[in-house]
Amino acid sequence: MPMPREFRAFRTEAEFIARFLHPLLRKLGFSVVLDYHGQEEYGKDLIFAELDRFGLIRYHAMQVRMSATIGLKAMMALVETARMAFANPFVHPQTGQPEAIGGFYIAVVGVFTPIARRHFFASLIPQQCQNVFLLDGPSLLQLDRWTSLGRAETVQSRIVGLLNELQLNQSIYDRIREPLRNVLDGKAVLPPADRLLTLCVGLYNAEPFIVHQMSLTREYVRVATRLNALLGMLVAVRDASTRYGLAEQAWEELCLLRPMTRHIHDQLERFVEQLGPVAAPENDPPQTTEKPSRRKA
Repeated sequence: MPMPREFRAFRTEAEFIARFLHPLLRKLGFSVVLDYHGQEEYGKDLIFAELDRFGLIRYHAMQVRMSATIGLKAMMALVETARMAFANPFVHPQTGQPEAIGGFYIAVVGVFTPIARRHFFASLIPQQCQNVFLLDGPSLLQLDRWTSLGRAETVQSRIVGLLNELQLNQSIYDRIREPLRNVLDGKAVLPPADRLLTLCVGLYNAEPFIVHQMSLTREYVRVATRLNALLGMLVAVRDASTRYGLAEQAWEELCLLRPMTRHIHDQLERFVEQLGPVAAPENDPPQTTEKPSRRKA
């Protein structure tokens, strides 16, 4: 199997480590302790850490190669590299204490030949048990897509909540509009009883997941909260002129909210369309081109 085309854009090991491996390790839940790339540190291009189920810190090292194929000759040298990595502790940059690694990984953008794989595990498993690992390009790409898909599923569940809230509010607008218009026309003294929901949009504002989009969400919450407050004041006020002034302000806020809701709704729909290719097969990389929304403003 050839090198995945997604990795051909990386020109150096340092670029591959910084732009692909660092983000992947973080998405997998590791913390990157040291980046030794380019230094003589006994095969430890990267050192990363995790908390095991007993709450203990476990360190791992990774050797990175920008090779299309790792054969037997290259693997023989990597076996010695792995032995050196286990034999020589590293100095933790924060504590200054020597620390040993508990796992060793070799990551390559290409593939390992079958004989190279057999030699690696046959040479190291008798001493290191199940603490040595090989990650080829297709495996790394699959891991990255798996972690991205996990996030996509989380994001999609939050989008469902946002869309439901926006759609419900659109129906509430109609239930607010008629009685509010009646108050303005002097036909009724009872203000609207319904109130708008802002929970999901408020939670989105606290942790947004769409970069450079949906900039109206903060203003949406402000206007919706203001409208709810004005409707609440209408219940308590008995003076006709005061009630009219409050109803007029509420009507203005309502007129602002309707197009704002449609705009946010359309942006969410476009984002859902873009999320689809995240789970695409390996031969179909994710597309980034925005598709026009089917909804009309």
